[in-house]
Amino acid sequence: YRTLVRNYLVWLVIGVTVAIAVLIYFVFYPMYSRLIEDVDNVIQKRYRAEAKHIVESIATTIESMVPGGIGPELSAGQREAVKHIIRNAKFDGGKGYIYLYDIHGQCIAHGEQRDKEGKNLLGLEDSDGVRFIEELLKAAKQGGGFVRYKWATREQPDRSGKPKIGYAQMLRGDTWWLGSGVYLEDIDRELQLMKAAQNALLDKGKILLLVLLALLMLWVLWIGMQVTRPIVARMKALSRAADLERLYVAGDLHDSVAEFVRQIKPK
Repeated sequence: YRTLVRNYLVWLVIGVTVAIAVLIYFVFYPMYSRLIEDVDNVIQKRYRAEAKHIVESIATTIESMVPGGIGPELSAGQREAVKHIIRNAKFDGGKGYIYLYDIHGQCIAHGEQRDKEGKNLLGLEDSDGVRFIEELLKAAKQGGGFVRYKWATREQPDRSGKPKIGYAQMLRGDTWWLGSGVYLEDIDRELQLMKAAQNALLDKGKILLLVLLALLMLWVLWIGMQVTRPIVARMKALSRAADLERLYVAGDLHDSVAEFVRQIKPK
């Protein structure tokens, strides 16, 4: 009986463990996936906000420095002052930079590649065929906006490029526009670091869960033994009583049969 009850309790604990595992798989893992997706969106929004903030800050600086419209009407000195600001406006450890174009796609100033200055790059395409200068110009004319495209990194200038989000907006006068952007690999890198930290916590949680399940199993078995011990003892007592009763009945039967045999035995 004790073995039967113990086996029943073991299977009960195993069933509870399986139920918890199924709950984790179908409930908590989807929640974890949604959390990662939400974190990805939050990080992208933060990077977008950073690029927009940088462009708006530089635009405010230029517009506060130069009165009136900002474009071809500027004097030579004012142009050089504007170019100086663009060329030296760095962020994100020097990886981020600003560029200045006119509404025809001609580069006025560039914070990373000075050789582009004076060239019309309206038809410039990335490796996927996106005419991103033209798209950035459209976004700037619409009051400012973002464009996704690919662009080579400083570390790998000969490659087809990595995904980038650019932001552009018009300067006062609507003839020149500013732009900047961030590489999505920076977003991915930060997201991977966050995922690694969350996975480490998840692994610790798994170990803790296994320990708790083991303790739960031992506790249930101990409680079960405490509860079932008097029941088992009672069942054993009843079994012994039944055995004694059977022996007693068998003894009476034996005596009766013997007496009957003696009576019928011829003298």
